Amino acid sequence: MKKALILTWEKFQDVELLYSYYKLLEEFEVDVASNKLGLIYGINGVKIKSNLLIDKDSIVNQNGEIKTANDYDLVLVVGGLLSVEYARQNKVFIQTLKDFNNLNKIIASICHGAQYLIEAELTKGKKISGYYSI
Repeated sequence: MKKALILTWEKFQDVELLYSYYKLLEEFEVDVASNKLGLIYGINGVKIKSNLLIDKDSIVNQNGEIKTANDYDLVLVVGGLLSVEYARQNKVFIQTLKDFNNLNKIIASICHGAQYLIEAELTKGKKISGYYSI
């Protein structure tokens, strides 16, 4: 089965993550990576389980096994003004996007999620969509 990775952070935009997660489940096995394992909460209180931890050096599962862009067919980043401010400063988060790009894999973003692509320097010469203020 194809695999998708959602990179996020607590205080994500609830609707963007929740709808995307369930839509991806129709075609993919989905992993959620964030700043902590277990339940994480969106800006409006929606909770979702993060089964991967964005550690200081890598992305790992609960057993400490490292996950990389090679393990997935696509990556999705969603918005959430508060989450973006923290996650875009995380080197592993941004490097993971660069790794997907270097492997020519699909990278999708929603709304403020485009700021991750800007931070990873993946937008030069490309047309992208995002929230108007970015």
